[in-house]
Amino acid sequence: MAPNGAYLALASVPEALDANANAVLTMAEQRDLEKRHQQDQKEIKALKQDLRRKEKALAEAAALLIAAKKIQAFWGEEGDD
Repeated sequence: MAPNGAYLALASVPEALDANANAVLTMAEQRDLEKRHQQDQKEIKALKQDLRRKEKALAEAAALLIAAKKIQAFWGEEGDD
């Protein structure tokens, strides 16, 4: 005789199969999912490149601002011309 736990596990197999039947993807759904994943990866790559470009531009602008302030401090307070 099987222990009660084993019986319960065997008794719940059909319910588990029914629940998993909805989780199985068709081949077309799998291809669509893979295509969407590839598109998402391309978009992520493009967004990362755009972010790197903007970070570089921001760093350059900050460096120019700091340099301008240092020059202004060195030469004294002159108005913006």
